[in-house]
Amino acid sequence: MPINLLTIGEFAKLAETTKRTVLWYEEKGILKPKQINPENSYRLYSTDQIIDFKAILLLRKLNFSIEEIKSFLSKNNSPETLFNLKKKSLKQEIAELQSTLQDTEKYYVNLQKTGTLVDPLVKTFKPFLVYYINKQGPYREIGGYFEELRSYFENIPKNTLGLTIYEGRGYQPTNAKTKICFIKRPGLKPNNKIVKQITVPRFKALSYTHKGSTKLLSILWQELKKYRIKNRYPENKNLPFEDLELSQSAHETEMLMPIL
Repeated sequence: MPINLLTIGEFAKLAETTKRTVLWYEEKGILKPKQINPENSYRLYSTDQIIDFKAILLLRKLNFSIEEIKSFLSKNNSPETLFNLKKKSLKQEIAELQSTLQDTEKYYVNLQKTGTLVDPLVKTFKPFLVYYINKQGPYREIGGYFEELRSYFENIPKNTLGLTIYEGRGYQPTNAKTKICFIKRPGLKPNNKIVKQITVPRFKALSYTHKGSTKLLSILWQELKKYRIKNRYPENKNLPFEDLELSQSAHETEMLMPIL
């Protein structure tokens, strides 16, 4: 056997797979042996093909089809080239899986501790100034409302916080009355008269921070309300709004439910 080449059994063992799986990828035209011994037809692989094989498995976990990988490789490209092109997507997938794992663990802990999916803090907020536009429509449009608000500023300093103020009472997923806001800070100034300014009054609230998809916010709001009722926190109906969402980043939202 040529020096530094591996039999299919050795290759499979080092790649932490089975000979059957290696043969399957060969049949699909994705991972071919480096050499085939003419005397005994043994398939021989180089050690660097182990890395290629693992890269292919990672791409498969990213839902790349066999045909997509095969088509790319047929154009004289290597698994390494494809891996490097898709590395950003892979890292994002890993981050999302890690976030989902952490969220699931947190929800189980919260259920055991509070009987709900949330375990909020009680916070008191001093009065603060915001720039805002009034909008009315479905919850799913809130991201678009913030894009509109952004267009009314020439410069938005880093770490500027977004705030959604829900003015209507009750769950209104299709026709919510809101104020879409940026919390005022140095260097933040609107260039359009449509943007107004108000002072948000002092208030106390149950605070729960969600990191991840905004698709879960509706469920978490219901859980936060369940927590409030279960722990007998009176709702504060003296404010000109019901709830608030403070946007720490694109994937981090602090939910604020005012209480007395």
